[in-house]
Amino acid sequence: MNFIKRNCKTKPRFIISAISLLLVTVSAAIAFTLSFNALRAVASENGIPAHLAWLFPLAVDGFILTAGLSSLRASLYGEKTLYPVALLVLFTSVSIALNVTHGGGAWEIKPAYLSTIVAFVPPAALCLSTELWLSQVRGELSDKDSAPTSQRVAEVEQERDELRAELAQVATLSPLLNKLPMQTRAELYTIADGNGVKPREIAEVLRISLASAQHGVRAANDGE
Repeated sequence: MNFIKRNCKTKPRFIISAISLLLVTVSAAIAFTLSFNALRAVASENGIPAHLAWLFPLAVDGFILTAGLSSLRASLYGEKTLYPVALLVLFTSVSIALNVTHGGGAWEIKPAYLSTIVAFVPPAALCLSTELWLSQVRGELSDKDSAPTSQRVAEVEQERDELRAELAQVATLSPLLNKLPMQTRAELYTIADGNGVKPREIAEVLRISLASAQHGVRAANDGE
């Protein structure tokens, strides 16, 4: 209660948001109730048993809510929203058409097609909702699969930085590099080249000429 009072005094838009949420909830509840009654009547009059007719509105209007939430999720996750938005528009259109038919308007669906539509909607809703769920699962799995790759890239970059740091620590010994045994020098160049350190970077860190660094890398790779 204190939180609400504090926000009401310091943030007037909190009041507007609260009232807006209340009105949206009431309007949605009224619309769903009226649509539910119309769709249930259409279902019971067109081949669906009376004791199951109440499920038909849930398959139509309930799917509108499902598609809307799926569209919101896709937007938040940076995924494509085309499919859930298309389903939202499709089932909203179906609900409007069936409500108009129940009201006996000028745009009502002909009885010859109405039974077919009523029979078609439940399996279509099942198929489309399943694909909608699977698309979300695929998105979650692809995110998990990409995580190790990103982590490995970061690890490689860290290894390269550590190698550069180690080479920098021995830079003061560069005058003694030519005095090292051939095998030791070859191992040093092989390690540097194998970790993606370019000859120019080797030359800069060890304070030797680029030609010497390039020759050392080639010799190490050729096994000289």
